[in-house]
Amino acid sequence: MKYNLGDIVEFEDELFTIFWIYDSEYVELSSEDKKCVLAKAEDIRLVKAK
Repeated sequence: MKYNLGDIVEFEDELFTIFWIYDSEYVELSSEDKKCVLAKAEDIRLVKAK
């Protein structure tokens, strides 16, 4: 799956926004409470494309 900056994704039962795309395998996510996490792209799923 191809992700874009700003996409809303689900990761470990929480919603995050894609903040930075490192490469095809890893993305940095940021939640509304400013929590950031680095995730493997295969571990997240797209909730809503803008």
